Amino acid sequence: MTLLKKISMIFGTILIIMSNLSAASPQERDALVALYDSTNGDNW
Repeated sequence: MTLLKKISMIFGTILIIMSNLSAASPQERDALVALYDSTNGDNW
């Protein structure tokens, strides 16, 4: 396996792991949206 292929596989694996860790549950998302809305959203 070439070095470039190994680096690509490692980078891809890291991206998959990070995307799974950063996902919020529906309840967490609803709470964040409610907080955003209650603090006047874009005008905060």
